[in-house]
Amino acid sequence: MRKSTILYLIFFAIILIAACKKETPVEIKEDPVFYFSGAVDGSPVKLNAGENDYYMYSSYLLDTNSVYNFLADLKQINCTNCINRIQVQINDFRVSSPAAGAVIDTSLLAGYYPYQLPGGAPTSYNAYFTATPSNDSSSVPSSYLWDFGDGTTSAIANPAHVFSHSGIYTVCLTISYLNSCTSTICNPVKVGVAGADFNAAINAQSSPAGNTVSLTSTITGGTAPFTYSWDMGDGNTFTTQNVTHTYLIANNYKACLQATDANGYIANTCSNISTQNFPGCSTNYNFMSDTTGGIPNPNAFSNVIIKWTDNSGLTYSSNNSSQPVDSYFQIVSSDSYLNNQNNETTKKLHVKFKCKVFNGSNSHTIDNGEAVIAVAYK
Repeated sequence: MRKSTILYLIFFAIILIAACKKETPVEIKEDPVFYFSGAVDGSPVKLNAGENDYYMYSSYLLDTNSVYNFLADLKQINCTNCINRIQVQINDFRVSSPAAGAVIDTSLLAGYYPYQLPGGAPTSYNAYFTATPSNDSSSVPSSYLWDFGDGTTSAIANPAHVFSHSGIYTVCLTISYLNSCTSTICNPVKVGVAGADFNAAINAQSSPAGNTVSLTSTITGGTAPFTYSWDMGDGNTFTTQNVTHTYLIANNYKACLQATDANGYIANTCSNISTQNFPGCSTNYNFMSDTTGGIPNPNAFSNVIIKWTDNSGLTYSSNNSSQPVDSYFQIVSSDSYLNNQNNETTKKLHVKFKCKVFNGSNSHTIDNGEAVIAVAYK
């Protein structure tokens, strides 16, 4: 037999064996629709519906203020003393009658929601902003864009804004001008936190010639005496209340001031400073917060409560006046979903959050919380 014939028969046999070999089935495992992940006191936690007997229970109820509460509960099936369980309650934004039902129309939209506090304590705060464009005749504003640091924006020159919960927000303003110049300034804005009434502002004035500027600080609130720390944006620093400084090059500089009061509270602010011969544009703004202590919310409209049951069976709640100022709750997306076990319509919500939950004097901290949950309505 020829060598080529032998090689051909061997090759044919290999093909035949491969064709007769059974394929191994590939297991395809879908990601869970509903889950919670995060860190509880620094330890990672992951709960997935459909694994380890966990499932997502969705419901709603009408509370004593006639406000519908939309409820999600990720727990194990038929557990008596459920452990490692997370519950989310999001309140409607209005009073409803039982006959009207829990109708979700403009409820549960993407955005930030305040945590509920005992006794209807204020959970939202008014703030007022005034844009300060370039003051030269060649720079005429064509548009304004505010970013309030809480996921919301505005396109008007002097907006009033309601922050849904206390905190320190980085608020940015961008002004575009008819001459195609664009300028942005960002500053920290404190609302509803300790020392929120202590603020600093910068007033700038150019000299008649050259690149010399005079900066005057204005302090509101706080307790004297104050200390000052200036960063002029060109590597020079000062510790006096007011500053006169000559820049080497005509330009727009970001000068920043940090003031500290006798109680240790800190006020930070920055300002775009244009020297006399700078041909471009600049942007600044003024800010004023409502100092009356926020907007009371006795009906707990749009409030959120997180409950966590730990591995000892104790349930902890975010509804506590000691909730940290950096706590937040965000609905990232909201979509219609399938009917639940009670044949009620549901919404599927993707949420992110951080909070502290309390049980008496004990507490847990939930960081980097993320979940996909379901709530029911009529």
